[in-house]
Amino acid sequence: MALAGHDRDDMPVSRWLPSPRWLWTGAALLVSHVILLLLSPQFNPNHPLQERPVLLLVGLEVIVGVTWLFAVWPPVPLSRTHHSTAYMVLIGVLLRVVMLFSTPVLEDDFWRYLWDGAVVAVGHNPYVHPPEDFLPTNPDALENIPFTLQGLAEDGRDVLSRINHPHLRTIYPPGSLAAFAVAYAVAPWNVLALRMVLLTADAAVLILLLCLLREFGLPPLWAMVYWWNPLLIQECVNAAHMDVLALPFVLGALLLAVRGKHVTGIAVLSCAVGIKLWPVILLPFLFRPLLRSPRKLGFGALTAGAIGLVLIWPAVHALQGAGSGAAAYASRWEMNDALFMAFQWGVRMALSLMNTAQHAPLVTRMLVFLLLSAWVARLAWFPVDNTSPELARRMLLAVAGLFLLSPTQFPWYSLWFLPLLALNPRPSLLLLTVLLPLYRLRFYFVAREQASLFDNGIVWLEYLPVWGCLLWETLKHPHAGRRPPQPNARLSQKEAETS
Repeated sequence: MALAGHDRDDMPVSRWLPSPRWLWTGAALLVSHVILLLLSPQFNPNHPLQERPVLLLVGLEVIVGVTWLFAVWPPVPLSRTHHSTAYMVLIGVLLRVVMLFSTPVLEDDFWRYLWDGAVVAVGHNPYVHPPEDFLPTNPDALENIPFTLQGLAEDGRDVLSRINHPHLRTIYPPGSLAAFAVAYAVAPWNVLALRMVLLTADAAVLILLLCLLREFGLPPLWAMVYWWNPLLIQECVNAAHMDVLALPFVLGALLLAVRGKHVTGIAVLSCAVGIKLWPVILLPFLFRPLLRSPRKLGFGALTAGAIGLVLIWPAVHALQGAGSGAAAYASRWEMNDALFMAFQWGVRMALSLMNTAQHAPLVTRMLVFLLLSAWVARLAWFPVDNTSPELARRMLLAVAGLFLLSPTQFPWYSLWFLPLLALNPRPSLLLLTVLLPLYRLRFYFVAREQASLFDNGIVWLEYLPVWGCLLWETLKHPHAGRRPPQPNARLSQKEAETS
């Protein structure tokens, strides 16, 4: 449901200045991120978890999220001036620069990125040995490791000692590992180098997003949904999560599809799957227009298969064995979920009648997979006018469905749908990105050995408002967004050029 909104203020705006609405919210976001920067050293991993100001952090992040929401909703029907767009870009750049030098807060996935990148950079396969094999506590395993890797382990001892779940082999596809290796080549064991690699992908997302907004005749300021999003800046810059790496390929594939180059788009989207597996659910949207052309359909399938084979094959054997990170994630991981947990409660109750309640996690995963497959198939099946935002809307709904049905709903996974949300702003999903920082409350309860209080109770504070808003959207606008915008809703060529 992409709604063309209006400005909250009726104040006259200078041709040379952005609207007060964006002027003040942009300044407030900048100040709040400086505060987060100053607060971040208190989250040094050497500090006991119980002494870290988690409640203060969560409160600040929610306030920052509400400020962002005030800036982006309702979405403007037209861009005010060229300078408004320039101001949007400038504030986003400054927010990233501020957080570039912050201490990572409550996250440690990046340590494995640094290690995996180092292993790839020196020419070895990161899927063979788990980090645990390189620790001094495991001398027997270390004897069977090549001397090059033994030297690397000695050099990166501090990184190795901080990797979570060190008994598991890496879960990341080869495309991600290549990016980690680039960061190692820039500056070994350096979080700042990793952040710069991620910010390169982040900047590419903005450029492609502006291209898509122009293609659809939508205001470029809608990119603010992505570019100013505090959760994105926290997860991409401060926590250095790698999920942003796949986004330029997703948007590039969408842009190619909009321009009628579906086979090339399939190739680009297949590259995204080689970075993170989730974009595979978007392939049906690019294959759908090829159903009337068997030759193009076959060529597209061959292209996707060949690229997928090249990019995924090196990681296939990593799925096997007790130390497989991918197998552990797929079969056991469950965190910060609400709907999946409710499904699992129901399945467990049903299976308990047959004394097979122990199979509830597997059965629930199978049911959710079937439900998600049916949802994506329904969205992809009906033809769509690629020149309208409708294709992007359906992709957004598919990825949002993947997130909301998943057993693992980490805040950084919301980055998967954030650029598509900029093309189709929806109150429910905007609200979701404001509430997801509540996940960090779990660390507060973990430090006090009360994690179950969060997992079974407080987690609903994140999702009940979102599901309520989704229900409101459905009831209030049951047909909203199902048809492409009419021509008079699009910007004229002259307006697009001046904005």
